[in-house]
Amino acid sequence: MGVFSGHFPLGLGTSRFPISGRNDTAGFEQSVAIVRRALELGVDYIDVAYNYSAGMALPILREALQQAQLQVSITAKIMLGQDRTADDAQRRVEFYLRQLELNKVRYFTCWCIWSYRDFEKIISKGGIYDGALHLKESGLIDHICCSLHCPPEDMVRIIESGAFEGITVSYSLLNAPRMQRVLGVAQRQRVGVAVMNPLGGGLISQNRNYFSFACGKDDNGETVRAALRFVKASPSVDIVLGGVSSVTELEDSVRAL
Repeated sequence: MGVFSGHFPLGLGTSRFPISGRNDTAGFEQSVAIVRRALELGVDYIDVAYNYSAGMALPILREALQQAQLQVSITAKIMLGQDRTADDAQRRVEFYLRQLELNKVRYFTCWCIWSYRDFEKIISKGGIYDGALHLKESGLIDHICCSLHCPPEDMVRIIESGAFEGITVSYSLLNAPRMQRVLGVAQRQRVGVAVMNPLGGGLISQNRNYFSFACGKDDNGETVRAALRFVKASPSVDIVLGGVSSVTELEDSVRAL
């Protein structure tokens, strides 16, 4: 059982909310409605970063959570480069907590690890990982995770280090052969897996006829549905992240899973 076990199979990505900025009142309301509907449908894992959706993802989440009065699991993403030290990590998480008006977040995510060298910097003495350990000891986070954007061979080394309880990786029909070893290692290490880019960054949804080979008899020719089901069919995958910009897109993804 990995750290993400038991979550609803669809996680909510927050980078594509229909909002242009701080003064976009209509976009703010539409985005809050998306989050509220996700919570109603059972979504309980929300992937958020401080700069998502024109910098408005955190205020949108705060409003939706206050309206719904529900407990969900939220990420706090900390990226090497913008943050480097343990103190930087502490300040960044405190920013998330203030923005969301929460006492803690469940998942601390070392965001955008592009290479094994990045990983070494993160776990170096006084680095971001030390900050995560302190935050966990202080009760401000529960679990230390990461998002991996590096070559598969580096992913394997990072997973096998035992540093992280959960990972977020890109996995889809486009890169499945290259990612099989990574997913297998994560499963053996009992590391939770959340999948980003299940539609290949939009390439699959934009080329539905080309990828229609993935459709099964119950998909009714809906390539996107088939692609989402393909990702979740892996026994290693706990959560499929759906970046949505409308309630309709959200409901379609929920039905697929």
